[in-house]
Amino acid sequence: MTVTVISHPLGRRVAAIVAVVAGVLAVAALLSTIITNPLASLLSIVSLVFLFMSAWVVLTNRGERRHIAAVIGVAALAVLVVTLVRDDEHAYLLLLTIVFLAIGVPAGRFALGNEPRPLPSDENVPAAQRPALVVNPKSGGGRAEGLGLLAAAKARGIRVYEFDGSLSILDLVDQAIQDGADAIGVAGGDGSLATAAQAIAAAGREFVCVPAGTRNHFALDLGLDRSDPIAGLDAFGPAHRRVIDLATVNGHPFLNNVSLGLYGEIVQSGAYRDDKVGTTLAALPDIVTGSPQRLDLVFTDDAGVMRDDAQVVHVSNNPYVVSVVGLGGRPTLRSGRLGIICLRIDGGLRAAEVVARSLLGGSGESMRSWSAPRFRVDSAAPVPAGVDGEAITFAPPLLFESLPASVPVRLPPAAPMEGPAAANHGYRWTADELLRRAFRPQRDWRSMPPGLSR
Repeated sequence: MTVTVISHPLGRRVAAIVAVVAGVLAVAALLSTIITNPLASLLSIVSLVFLFMSAWVVLTNRGERRHIAAVIGVAALAVLVVTLVRDDEHAYLLLLTIVFLAIGVPAGRFALGNEPRPLPSDENVPAAQRPALVVNPKSGGGRAEGLGLLAAAKARGIRVYEFDGSLSILDLVDQAIQDGADAIGVAGGDGSLATAAQAIAAAGREFVCVPAGTRNHFALDLGLDRSDPIAGLDAFGPAHRRVIDLATVNGHPFLNNVSLGLYGEIVQSGAYRDDKVGTTLAALPDIVTGSPQRLDLVFTDDAGVMRDDAQVVHVSNNPYVVSVVGLGGRPTLRSGRLGIICLRIDGGLRAAEVVARSLLGGSGESMRSWSAPRFRVDSAAPVPAGVDGEAITFAPPLLFESLPASVPVRLPPAAPMEGPAAANHGYRWTADELLRRAFRPQRDWRSMPPGLSR
């Protein structure tokens, strides 16, 4: 089959050129300050190292050690400020380096992406005959209520089931099913979506996601516009139907992820929902500096090695991308596999390694990532977990399983596309790749055989 050769879309070609030029200028500015101001550069680097080290000690200790580290951090910050103030040229060149990086990195991320495109397996379906919407008006800080979502749904002839605390979200979904709804939407946070989606799919109905929560990670990976929940109601009209995976842990469904260990313990606190930062800072010293074995999470990794040294075990419904390009998203919700990431961060050096591997990808002693259709975690005691952001405690062993093609989802006609992680997945973050994107033609995916498409 002949493969058509086309140029990159103009916007991405321009972004690639901007990224390359900005990168060259950033390197030039950094080299200039090192060559012309070696002492100031050395002092700046040492100050930043001490700032990082002292910040880690402050976060993971209490009492006298925290106070001493805070003093060292303030001193390092003072040295950095004085160095920059006394040497205008050094400060100017460092500022230029930061500015060029701030321009080049986002431009490079955009340049390395692809134009969102309809997925071949999406199916066009007619408008729902008996649409229903379950709404938690207080979700996302009252976002649904503030945007007038309920009124907009009623104006479209969608039957609304409003959560008022007397019944659970799942009870309202069951009521909509009994009332004969053929498409049921849920407008709420990610924590309420999975059980609803499972019940809707089990009843042979179609699920509609209306992103009215705080973060809406699931909606992002579906390719929905999280800034416009009302546009999600378009899925009740003529729409695109996509069948996605669901995952379970000990039979409890989740659409996004389950986190064990550090986050799993923090989210159990009753104060977490109202004060996430304060609760996390209060708990970190005990969790991070303690022995990983104290968490008692035992599992077998991708190399077949039994481990009990992870402080975080993160299991997701389809793997997340762990790299600069597409950081934090899932390229697909239909791989039929779990994404598994385990972290060991009991020390500043390990924390630095985790940060580096999160940005650059890859596995090591402090961070491993892989995928599997099933996964097991053993423990001698009940295991606290964060399930799609909600606190749940499970009796061991924890058995994770991917349920491929379990949930039929209706998507608005304006958004039958991959999420941003899919658009940005699969490209190397290199100058050569940016140059190829800027100046060399690419093959048009529309004319490529299925086996050669990305």
